[in-house]
Amino acid sequence: MLGWVCIVGLAIAAAVSLKGDQSPGTLRFAAGLLVLGVVMHAYLVRPRVRVVEDHLELVNPWTLTRIPLARVGLVLVRSATFVYVGEKRYVGVAVGRTTRDLAIPASMRGSRSSVFPSRGADNEPKQRDKQAETTERQITELAVGASPEGRDWPVTRVFAVPHLVVLGVALVAAVVLFAW
Repeated sequence: MLGWVCIVGLAIAAAVSLKGDQSPGTLRFAAGLLVLGVVMHAYLVRPRVRVVEDHLELVNPWTLTRIPLARVGLVLVRSATFVYVGEKRYVGVAVGRTTRDLAIPASMRGSRSSVFPSRGADNEPKQRDKQAETTERQITELAVGASPEGRDWPVTRVFAVPHLVVLGVALVAAVVLFAW
């Protein structure tokens, strides 16, 4: 949600500035906002981990990795989501824990003080921990129940060509306008 709010804010800022003035400085400003908007979309909106048919998809800012569920060996959510297929590791950046959460024991999380850790009344883990654990569990369960014929399917990784083209056009426009 935050990503979309930022992108809409950038679009409004560019539209308001271009409506009032089309000078070279304003065009440079709008081109810079366009580049920033494309990068923000790639890193704040696009990343996700999803299951489509018999594949696990790790959607990263500039790539899409499709892993047959039957080939998934181990799923770990640490700073990012790590999916192991045999000896090979694939990374999805959409779901992860913060460095702070990884470094501090679970009993002390949620507090800024290591002397007086704050605990909830019911000693419940934080929402991020629940999401990470749920992601690990659900993907593992889907992999265990996946069709065995998927073991022969390849793992594929493709670049997000439309996103990269838009980024390239935005960068070229910004460079041309800044050189003008």
